This record gives sequence, structure tokens and C-alpha cells, in this order.
Amino acid sequence: MSHRTGHIADDNLARLGSAMQALVTGYGSTPPAQTALQAWNLSRHIGAMTRWGKNLHAGRDWQALHSRILVLEGNALIDAGDTASGIRALTHAEAVAELIGDWPTIAHAHAVRAMAARALERWQTALDLAREGQRYAGSSPVAVMLALGEASARARLGDTVGTVSTVGRAQELMDRLPTDAHGTPAYSLDSYHPTLFATMAASVLVLARQTYAAAPFLSEARERVGDSATSGGLTPLVHIVAADAALSRTRVDVEEAEQHVTNAVAASAGRPAAWVGAEVAHLAAQAARHGADWSDLVELTSAWDGSRQ
Repeated sequence: MSHRTGHIADDNLARLGSAMQALVTGYGSTPPAQTALQAWNLSRHIGAMTRWGKNLHAGRDWQALHSRILVLEGNALIDAGDTASGIRALTHAEAVAELIGDWPTIAHAHAVRAMAARALERWQTALDLAREGQRYAGSSPVAVMLALGEASARARLGDTVGTVSTVGRAQELMDRLPTDAHGTPAYSLDSYHPTLFATMAASVLVLARQTYAAAPFLSEARERVGDSATSGGLTPLVHIVAADAALSRTRVDVEEAEQHVTNAVAASAGRPAAWVGAEVAHLAAQAARHGADWSDLVELTSAWDGSRQ
């Protein structure tokens, strides 16, 4: 390998790595179908360079970059509503990561696959994936994500005691993360922010109908997110969780829930995602049992499923 060829490879690696980071940074403000397409194009380039990189004795760096962009692509596809393609990308990511022993990336792919299984209402599969992923995660930030994914699956399976216990374990993992592993509230492949933790812990506990236990987490999430431009797309999720809480309390407040859902839809207008539509439909069905009609919100967000476009 010539010195010049080595420099070309290094420059390409840096350039494509920067392109991936730009997609990660813009994840919370870009329509997921658009991110998925951009990630797919980038994955093709990185995949080609991976094959070249083997000849340059730099294959590991290229494989690492390739597996991470595949995780990003899979996440975006699932957010866009194309769950089957997303799972394929994540399975590919795990295969690439395994070649170089990149265990945190395998763990992250497991976490997203567990999220996809929950969206498909395959609760036991989600639980199995989240628990298996923790074997790869170690003490990395994705361990927190996986513990919360496990708790969410337990909540759906009706295991209230296990849900609360697992949220407690996730809290311990979060507390042990160094501050430089918090990153920002935005989407990340390498960090887990306290704002995201508070939001997801509240979500899980509301799912388990433990609204009293969820209240401090939800209050913290709402305070942290506020109207901040750095919330990384968390605003819709916080409103969805707050709406679910309002419909799950002993004294149901349909008006409060409707306001939160309306706010979630408004906050998602620039980044329509399939999961928002699914949550709106689910909450609307709950509200209908109390005489509310949110059909306009359901109709609006049902078109956000990119797999139907």
C-alpha cells in the first residue's frame, strides 16, 4: 500500500464518518424516511470502502463505521414505519459488528430491535432481545436503554413488580454513567442523556399504570425539555407520555390528554414519524371510552406511516 493510497483511505474514512455524524445530529429534526434514504446511500459507499479497506489493512475502522450507519438506518426505517426493512438493516449491523467484536453496537442494535418488537406488540420477543442485548452492553450508555426496553416489555406483559424493579436497575446504571457519557438530549449512538432517561422511565411506569411513581420522572422530563431547541425531538414523546398519564390516573382528565396529544402532533409536524401516529391512535381509542372524539388527529397522523407511501 502506497503512502498516498493510505492518505486517500484515511480522508475517505473521515469524510464518511463526518457525513454519518451529520445524520445523527440532524436525526431529531429530519423526517425519518429522509434520514433512512440518506443513511442507505451512505451505507452503500461505506460498504464499498469496507471491501477496499480490507486490502489496506484498515478494515476494522471501516467495519465499525459501517455497522453504526446500519444501526442508524435501521432506526430511521422503523421510525418511518418500514419495520421489516429496519430489522434487516439492524441484523446486518450486528453481523458486521460481530466480525470486529464491537459489542456496544450489537447491544444498540438489540435495543432498537426490541423497540421494533414492542411496536409490533411482540412483547416476549422484545423482552428477550432487551435481556440478551444487556449481555453485550456492559456498562456502556446503551445498557440504560436496554434496561428501560426490558422494563417496557415487562409492563406490556403485566409484570408490574418486574417493571418497577427494572426501572430501579436502569436508574442505578444511569447514575453510574460518567457525565461525559450523557451527551445531549438529541439522538445518539454513544450516549444517554438524563432528559431521555426521565422521559422513558415515566413512559414505562405509565404503561405499568404506576402513575404515582411516574409523576416525578414526568415532571423532570417536562421541566428539562420545556421549549428548548436542544431537546432533540423529545418534545412529542414527553407530550405523549403526559397524555397517557392523564388518561391513566384515577381521575381521568380527557381535556388535558387532548391538549398534550395536540401539542405532540404540532411538535412533530416538521418530522412526521410512524410511532407518533400509532401513539395518537392508541390514545384516541382510550379517550373514546370516555366520550372523546379525536378522529381529526388520528386521520392527520395516520398518513405519517412512511411504509404506506
